[in-house]
Amino acid sequence: IRNSGFDFPVKKITVNLAPAEIKKAGTHFDLPIALGILCAAGKINKNAAEKIKKTAFIGELALDGSLRPVSGVLPMTMALKNKNSKVKNIIVPSANSEEAAAAKINALKANSIKNIVDYLNGEGELELCQKSEEIEEIQDRGDFSEVKSQAFAKRALEIAAAGFHNVIMVGPPGSGKSMLSKRFPSILPSLSYEECLEVTKIYSISGLIKSSKLISLRPFRDPHHTISNAALIGGGSNPRPGEASLAHYGVLFLDEFSEFSRAAIESLREPLESKEITVARVKESIVYPAKFILIAAMNPCPCGYFSHPTKDCSCTPTQVHKYRSKISGPILDRIDLHIQLSPIKYEEWASLPAAEKSSDIKERVSAVLDIQKKRFNGSKTSANSFMSISEMKKYCKIPQSADSILEIAMDKFGFSARSLDKILKVSRTIADLEKSEDLKKEHIMEAVQYRILDKTGDMALKY
Repeated sequence: IRNSGFDFPVKKITVNLAPAEIKKAGTHFDLPIALGILCAAGKINKNAAEKIKKTAFIGELALDGSLRPVSGVLPMTMALKNKNSKVKNIIVPSANSEEAAAAKINALKANSIKNIVDYLNGEGELELCQKSEEIEEIQDRGDFSEVKSQAFAKRALEIAAAGFHNVIMVGPPGSGKSMLSKRFPSILPSLSYEECLEVTKIYSISGLIKSSKLISLRPFRDPHHTISNAALIGGGSNPRPGEASLAHYGVLFLDEFSEFSRAAIESLREPLESKEITVARVKESIVYPAKFILIAAMNPCPCGYFSHPTKDCSCTPTQVHKYRSKISGPILDRIDLHIQLSPIKYEEWASLPAAEKSSDIKERVSAVLDIQKKRFNGSKTSANSFMSISEMKKYCKIPQSADSILEIAMDKFGFSARSLDKILKVSRTIADLEKSEDLKKEHIMEAVQYRILDKTGDMALKY
């Protein structure tokens, strides 16, 4: 305040942040507190009272009185807009201007507290925040044509992209698990404007927005297997979104899946089922969105060569069992597509023609997602994997010819009711890819193929 040319009141000052039961944290309170002190000291004209009542102020103050950017401006401005409050304007630091403009509210930008005081006293003007027409730059995410062979896995990943289904891949080192996973975003369509806003809000809260542009690319998060529970699903003493929420509308890639702690893996149950994460505290609970596609990749055993056609596995049965038992039945149940990859032979590597490009697959995926958008128009469901029970009854009618297949899957192989639900949802996506209104026997037969890890209850172990 002094460095901005104002006299600081020589008296005791009480600052009240209400309501008291809500914990307050963050530097964005700096600006409103300083303006409150200046109002009480008579440095702001009384004529500005009505203007102040209709304006929200957000910003961190530097020692020289300039405004610094803060995290979470987009969700704060959107909350003000959606609340239908008396607040009609918002003033933010210039560095946050494009973020505030995206919320479509009357947002003004300022460089210092002096600028704002002059504006309130009618001695100056503030510029409107302008929405940038630029979007995040396109990144090179590789191409499916760079991966030779593995047609079965590519087909499964196309289905996953077209219906937002979760995937687990099991195979030896060098079979293409990581390569396919890292190219998976290249077959996903760009985010819609509404999805851009939602994803950008999460990154804004986390302080991860590197530029003023909206995030238009689907997130791809690949945390290390040593990650903690709080970092994976969110939380901490000052709760923040975790990797699962940062992957919202995108991909959460967990390489070396069985190397993650059992607790971290099990913590994914809630987001895989409800597509959101609830972080509970004594006085409050916070809900973060987590609509991501999980892609998990793992070796079949600690050494990586269990059931390899040419290399011997050095693991004992006990070691293999312990390694695989980290992935519990409930977690496998929640993963729609199970893919087993085999090592690529030299003949395949040397002689196969160029594989299909990501752009061609992306075109088919986009067409199927458009079909689903029309199908679920007016509901919260946006893709086949999110279907409710009532929607499944309507759109996943089982043909009589497929009854026996599902009966064998459940009675002989021990598939759970949730597994059968996953089969029907995947079948619906396969039917959409084939441009079929109704489910057919062949659609269900293909979907059953992608549940290989359900067949014995111990990751299909065979010795």
